[in-house]
Amino acid sequence: MFRRLSGHTRRILSGPLSFSLLFSVFIILVLTFQLSSRPASLSVSESDTVKQAQSLHQIENNPVNAPYNLFLYLVHHVSSNSVFLLRLPSVILAAILILFFYKLCKAWFGKTIALLGSAIFATTPIFLISARQVSTGVMFFSLISIMYIYLWLSKSEENSQIAFLIMLGISALLLYTPGFIWWLIAAVILCWSSLSEQASEISKKMLFLAFLLFLIIITPLVFESIKDWRIIQQLTLVPTHFMSPFEVLKNMGWMVSSLFIKTPYHSLLLVDRLPIFGLVQLALCVFGSFAMWTSARTKLLLLLSNIGFSILVAGLNNDLAMLALGVPAAVLLMCAGLRYLYIEWKNVFPLNPIAKSFAIVLLLIVTLVQLSFGIRYSLIVWPHSLGTKANSVIK
Repeated sequence: MFRRLSGHTRRILSGPLSFSLLFSVFIILVLTFQLSSRPASLSVSESDTVKQAQSLHQIENNPVNAPYNLFLYLVHHVSSNSVFLLRLPSVILAAILILFFYKLCKAWFGKTIALLGSAIFATTPIFLISARQVSTGVMFFSLISIMYIYLWLSKSEENSQIAFLIMLGISALLLYTPGFIWWLIAAVILCWSSLSEQASEISKKMLFLAFLLFLIIITPLVFESIKDWRIIQQLTLVPTHFMSPFEVLKNMGWMVSSLFIKTPYHSLLLVDRLPIFGLVQLALCVFGSFAMWTSARTKLLLLLSNIGFSILVAGLNNDLAMLALGVPAAVLLMCAGLRYLYIEWKNVFPLNPIAKSFAIVLLLIVTLVQLSFGIRYSLIVWPHSLGTKANSVIK
């Protein structure tokens, strides 16, 4: 049957478009597979999230995570009984974040590594489980969006004005997500000269529109924060109860352990006390860190700083969920590891096309091992774990 196809059709099916199409279908299937039945009912935490988004008045009084809650509010008024629809906002936001991750990874490491790395990111259990729940936790992974938009702004001359507008709009939206205010402040300080140079190339009209959009978006947040200082406390991730320095260091040690060894307690986003990343991901992180230390030290320090920040705030609040702030950066290190293995193999056999194909096959095997683990963990083991069942609301 394939022989009967036209040459143009064969090229499409065997070219990059087919891989992108297959990848997109794969992501959609993973994110939506039995979305309403794994688990079959909303958990206690999911029900609490739905209650916080039942009216515009509630969202106005507590604007933390307002972009997500507004999305959930619209869905809730379409159907308040459909578990699938209530979980759909998280799925859509997760799909957008995977796209941003792919775009950034492609710019850094190339298309092949971007596809493999994005698949690993999409099936990392803490991300996939967050993406399939009614939970504002999916917003913790949003750092990747502003990273890509900034890259787009710095690389694109034709679309720089639109990129600047979108960057300020997304930055304003991210201010509603706890923890991101610190990252944005640090980004402005470190990239001030670059941002000033790029802003000077943008028309005054577009600058005015961009800053006007930014102010319009953050105005509700500013007003409510003035009325209630606890909103600022939530946004800055300042703990309600301060611990002793020893306890903070102890918690931070546990958070480091939670990445690759063992968590200090059971989390609703994990199975038992298993770590966030598996052995394959740990190995890729080590290779990626080594590769970036030798050739892209500034980017490595940026990624490690983000991971370190997530460990700090998770330790201060003794909350494993906050480690999600550093997950995209960690997976980018894994992508660097994949790229390093691929380049090293090509250097051994630079002129052998069979060796090149074999290198890609090896990378595929490594990725498939991780995908198999992540999908089984998130879609089979986690929904049937005792912790997940205990947190479910009986219909």
